[in-house]
Amino acid sequence: MAQRFHPGQKRGGLCLPGGNQKSLQPGQWVEVTGRTSPGGFAPEVLSSAIEVLGTTNVPAPIRVDLEDLADGHLDAHWVEMEGVVRRVDQQSSHVSLNLMTPKGRFKAIIPGFENKPLPTHLIDTLVSVQGACVSELNVRRQLSGITLHVPNLERVKILEPPPADPFTIGTTPIDTVATFDRIGLRAAG
Repeated sequence: MAQRFHPGQKRGGLCLPGGNQKSLQPGQWVEVTGRTSPGGFAPEVLSSAIEVLGTTNVPAPIRVDLEDLADGHLDAHWVEMEGVVRRVDQQSSHVSLNLMTPKGRFKAIIPGFENKPLPTHLIDTLVSVQGACVSELNVRRQLSGITLHVPNLERVKILEPPPADPFTIGTTPIDTVATFDRIGLRAAG
């Protein structure tokens, strides 16, 4: 599986596909040497070498929703999004969270889950997630989804816990399922 690294900068970010960045941590100040490429959707650096120069603060995330990300201008930027966790899966040594918002779905990928229990307690929880934004593309280079690469579970903050008893939630009429309803998001999502 190819690894992606998304260093943030004040004027933008870029993608460093492949390579081994396991030793890199959030907040490290790095120098990247390589060959630039237009990439599939956004610029990237190929055949890169990374040197850690020191540490710095992680930038404040840009608060966004899916509509803000539709044109790709925030690809590889450090962002923050809210959503209700609908599914938690293991992918190799990563965990994948599938989240729902009033405007659609997005995914969050979190490393470091080898031999650890999955955070299934997050299912049906409204959370805020901070991570590097990746625009997923189809074969025609059209936006097909958004994924946040999240460095650790500490970047997932619970805003509203799930209902204590899910069977106390009101029913949803069948003719309103899969329709927009901001109030019914938690019940119908």
